Amino acid sequence: MEYLNKALSIRERVLPTDHPDLTISYNNVGTTYGDLGDHAKALVFQLKALEIREKVLPVDHPDLAKSYNNVGTTYGKLGDHAKALEFKLKALEIREKVLPSDHPDLAQSYSNVGYSYGYLGDREKKLEYYRKALTIRERSLPWNHPDIALSCNNIAWTYAEEEQYAEALRWMRRALEIAEHSLPEDHPDRRDYREGVEELERRCAKD
Repeated sequence: MEYLNKALSIRERVLPTDHPDLTISYNNVGTTYGDLGDHAKALVFQLKALEIREKVLPVDHPDLAKSYNNVGTTYGKLGDHAKALEFKLKALEIREKVLPSDHPDLAQSYSNVGYSYGYLGDREKKLEYYRKALTIRERSLPWNHPDIALSCNNIAWTYAEEEQYAEALRWMRRALEIAEHSLPEDHPDRRDYREGVEELERRCAKD
């Protein structure tokens, strides 16, 4: 943080207020505040970066989508999930316009949007967007890629929230199978999926 702030201080002194390099510094500082757990400070700097990008970039520029996504994610960490969804949808709108239909960033956007819908209590929309993310990942990644396992995990717990435990277990077993083929034995995701399978098996037994 000390060195990122030094870089920012120089850039603020010598560059025009809407120079693209300033957005790099603002984003770096914002990301680091986020890593340190200060999401309110992170948001301040991410919004500064976004303000410049909205001024100087075309409305469908991928860097603008990145800024919208960063801001949305930080609003989510601050507990404002309505604002989070608003900005994540802006990012998604740009990515749907400018990216190939199987681009990983598009899958990530669908997943992010689904996550926010879940926090707002719309499980139907949550599942819809998680499935869209999975469809892209299945088309563009090897069958045993960890991102596919993550999508399966997300879908599994969405079904579990609906108390559809057998369906949830089916998806969680797939997540675990992928993890067993792609991640080291002591990887935390592999452990989490194994525990997820065990938990859902217990719920199925009670159901």
